[in-house]
Amino acid sequence: MATVLFNQQQIMHPKRRTLQAYHYKWLEHPEQHSMKIIKIEKHPEILIVKFNANVPRSKRAKKIETELLSKGYSLEELKDNGIMMLFHGKNGRKEDLLPVAERYVTAGFTCILVDLPAHGENLSEKLRYGQGLDASLYEEVLTVVQNKVEVKNQPLYFWGMSLGGAYAISSSQHDKRVFQEPKAVILVATFDKLSHVLKEKSVKIFGDYLGKVLYKILNFSLQLFYAFNPEEVDSATIAQTIDLPVFMLHGKKDELIGYQHGKRLFQSFPTKKKEFHLDEQGNHHNILVTNYPFYLESIDFLLKLQHKN
Repeated sequence: MATVLFNQQQIMHPKRRTLQAYHYKWLEHPEQHSMKIIKIEKHPEILIVKFNANVPRSKRAKKIETELLSKGYSLEELKDNGIMMLFHGKNGRKEDLLPVAERYVTAGFTCILVDLPAHGENLSEKLRYGQGLDASLYEEVLTVVQNKVEVKNQPLYFWGMSLGGAYAISSSQHDKRVFQEPKAVILVATFDKLSHVLKEKSVKIFGDYLGKVLYKILNFSLQLFYAFNPEEVDSATIAQTIDLPVFMLHGKKDELIGYQHGKRLFQSFPTKKKEFHLDEQGNHHNILVTNYPFYLESIDFLLKLQHKN
């Protein structure tokens, strides 16, 4: 029972990751990364990141710009390409995605980084995995930032990793919108169904029989104490209703969310404009820092939607 209660706590109230030393360096000296970081008073859970053309290109910015130019894009096509909202993974925080934002702002995207519920500076104490009110998180964030950046007349994109992918998907499904529909979604190491991940983890640790029993007890306990059913966190079913271009990346060596989860999710999207990329060396922790050209390929995917059609 202690195991069930511990897992329940981790699922609903993940330990908040504190700011790391490298986060402070980025926040204090964004110009070293060719970026401007805009903070919003009374909303420390949100950061707006834009390209800073008035400083020398950082190493990462220079690399991605050179690669995109070699693909035939002009410098003009690397400007004003819209808004990209980035959702981090479980136990992470928005500042973890500053190196990710550095690449996308170089290609002309204004990046909005947000702490998910029960993470970072987000005051919510409970995580709902994109369900219920969590599904409208993106609208709340865009409402806050619209006084700082143009939002309503800009193309909108969602980017999510792992848990953040579930938020990117749930954010894409709404019919009644205050803001425009997204133009595309980028997903990294994202699961198809939360229940599959939890059950798989339980079986891996405790064996087939005991693992399945403990998962059933956990499921019952979550519903009893939190009115939360992991079976309902079903990104694959939501994906069937989303006819948007989708770019997905998964690591073949992912030990937390096996790439089979990603493939099943990918197959659920009805759009013909979708790509699934498997990083042979990638796992759940190194997926963004392997030699796989993820940033170039995902940016090229988005730019083609705007400039090459």
